[in-house]
Amino acid sequence: MGGKVGGRVTADLVDEAVNAWYGALKAFASLQPEGLFQEGERGTKLLVTGVRMAFLNGVFSSARRPDAGSITALLPSRETFGLPWSIQVRGDQPSPTIVSLATECGRSRQVSLPLMIRQFDEAPQCKVDSDLLHVRRATIEDCATYQAAMAAGFEGPVELFSPFSSPAVLGAPRMTAWLAEEQGIAVGTGFGVLIGNWVGIFNIATHPDYRQRGYGRAMIKAVLQDAYSAGARGAFLHGTPTGTLLYESMGFGRAENWTVFVPS
Repeated sequence: MGGKVGGRVTADLVDEAVNAWYGALKAFASLQPEGLFQEGERGTKLLVTGVRMAFLNGVFSSARRPDAGSITALLPSRETFGLPWSIQVRGDQPSPTIVSLATECGRSRQVSLPLMIRQFDEAPQCKVDSDLLHVRRATIEDCATYQAAMAAGFEGPVELFSPFSSPAVLGAPRMTAWLAEEQGIAVGTGFGVLIGNWVGIFNIATHPDYRQRGYGRAMIKAVLQDAYSAGARGAFLHGTPTGTLLYESMGFGRAENWTVFVPS
């Protein structure tokens, strides 16, 4: 794609991307009725988005060397935390102390979550390779459409995706939701969050009946081009087993892995 991967990936650059990711989630949480973002010591954070997904709630550490004591200090009580939640740390070889702490909290299963980044020093090209596809910004009038399209793309219950499609989120500054439509039918979603000179890419999903047509690629291109126009010069996202090859083909590289502790 147009726009090249620029610069060497340094530890400081990865730290920038990590902090931008947390900035994006903090902004998202601030728009949710149950949202909470609390910072503790040594890069530890308590994040509550209200989304009923363990990956989006819990105690996270942005430190290169996570501290078990700081994580313990922010652990939520069962009485105040009725959502699925996780413990997340950077790196794919957490210390025995962190593993033991997670196990004590009932979160003994480890899931690897790749953080992928891309730099660009010229505008990414956004040509859609389909005469049938139309990519546009979603507005607050599209709440129900965006929610239904996300649910179809991720193959989950519609109600699970309401936090991503509220008027507060779709109308938020520095957040842009995207819809992919084929002949007027919403078949895909995307979402970009601008944090400084970075853009976080989220919610890339395509309806099962419309996959293998390049629509996910088109959504990512739209997010990148829009973000570049707004001043972004780097992008980050979390890789998935089904999406990593696509992201790599678009210039993203694996910066590091995170370990997510979830219930077994």
